[in-house]
Amino acid sequence: MDLSTMSNGCTHTHHIPEVLVTEPVSMRELERIRDYGQACKWAALVIGSEEIIRAGRANWLDFVWLSHKKDEQRRVYEYIRERSQP
Repeated sequence: MDLSTMSNGCTHTHHIPEVLVTEPVSMRELERIRDYGQACKWAALVIGSEEIIRAGRANWLDFVWLSHKKDEQRRVYEYIRERSQP
């Protein structure tokens, strides 16, 4: 699975093994997604051409704490983790 984003004017492509997409997301990983959203000033998160999280604090917090979209949360976490590696 190739993921890319255009949020904040950047484009990145990463390969994430499909097997990771189905693993449960831990509380720590959800907190990392929340922290990433805050660090990006709650900008929309676009992976590929798909908007995963709409802009705004409420949308990010809803995605993290209320959505229960485990596959999408895993996808976002892996995207964030890949971006933070040198």
